[in-house]
Amino acid sequence: MKIGILGSGDVGRKLADGFIELGHTVKIGSRNPNQDKITEWMAKHDKTKVLSGTFAEATSFGELDVIATLWTGTVDAIKMADPKNFANKIVIDVTVDKPCIFFNIKQIIKATSYIVTLYTSNYINLVAIVTNW
Repeated sequence: MKIGILGSGDVGRKLADGFIELGHTVKIGSRNPNQDKITEWMAKHDKTKVLSGTFAEATSFGELDVIATLWTGTVDAIKMADPKNFANKIVIDVTVDKPCIFFNIKQIIKATSYIVTLYTSNYINLVAIVTNW
């Protein structure tokens, strides 16, 4: 399966590692897809399984998309990705430092897709909220 990941930080790269280990091809999206941390990370993987690009390139590539950005950059990243690129897909939301469990990325994407939101805090180990519109 082709996986598009928005966010090239520790969380995005670690999730990408897992998808690659399972045999999937990953395109990691970033504001700067050629930055050192991405090229160094890519060098550790099979070149046929890992790509980098802009947020829009990553989401249009993915059959499944993952949002793994810091909360402060999430809205801009989704806008740069073009919300229509999320349509008719499963989107896994692992936004880092999300202010509220009840905020749903669906409010920003506004496309027909399945959103799985994963939320962690000091009080809740893991909560998955699945929304379908």
